[in-house]
Amino acid sequence: MSTLTVRRTLFSAAIAATIIGCTTPPPPPRVAVPLSPEEAGSVKTYPQLRPLRQPTAQEMIPPPAFDDAPLVTQAVPEEPAFVNAYNRVGRPRIAVVVNRTLSDATDESYLAPGQYDEAQAKAIDYQAIELVLTDVLSAGGKVALVNPTMRVANGEKPNADMVIQVNARPTKQTAAGLEFRILVEAINTRDGESVARAFVDVPPPLDKVTITKYARFLARKTMAGTANAWATMANEPPTTQPR
Repeated sequence: MSTLTVRRTLFSAAIAATIIGCTTPPPPPRVAVPLSPEEAGSVKTYPQLRPLRQPTAQEMIPPPAFDDAPLVTQAVPEEPAFVNAYNRVGRPRIAVVVNRTLSDATDESYLAPGQYDEAQAKAIDYQAIELVLTDVLSAGGKVALVNPTMRVANGEKPNADMVIQVNARPTKQTAAGLEFRILVEAINTRDGESVARAFVDVPPPLDKVTITKYARFLARKTMAGTANAWATMANEPPTTQPR
């Protein structure tokens, strides 16, 4: 065999070895995982879901728009705008007057005397309602609130530029107690203009937590409405006629 033939043979063998070495071996065959007899014949099941409990009529009543826990020192969110508008209109004196009776509820949408428990009506803590309203509306002493007790007792108008009138009306006599509606209206004493209005239905029991919660709601709603009205008044051009 000639030298050239030997070289060609060796070169061909080297190329064949290179090709064989670069070939990827096939993957190992897939092996099924053996199952136990219990697993092989079992079908996974899920517990049947129970239907949701339907809410009662009382539970479907939406909560107040301003629903917050009673706090001791933290100002309510409406306070800055209320105080700013209050200062811009000349810091008027405000009196909170709570009617401490249900006997004048003559509207047919409310219960008439004799349709509700008189003892429960007398047990309504009107003073607590007044104190909560006054405390929130005072904005930590930034708003001048006058005590109307003496003048109202003598049949006189409160010495105030604005009176916030509060009335309670019985709406439903329930097994848990009397449910009533509190209506609030802020009125200018100079011309009788209605500045802001708010109301809320208070469910029984009429304990401290309930009264505080709903009275705070009324105060916040009144502050928001009054601040908007005052801001509008402050931006109006002056006129020669008094409001």
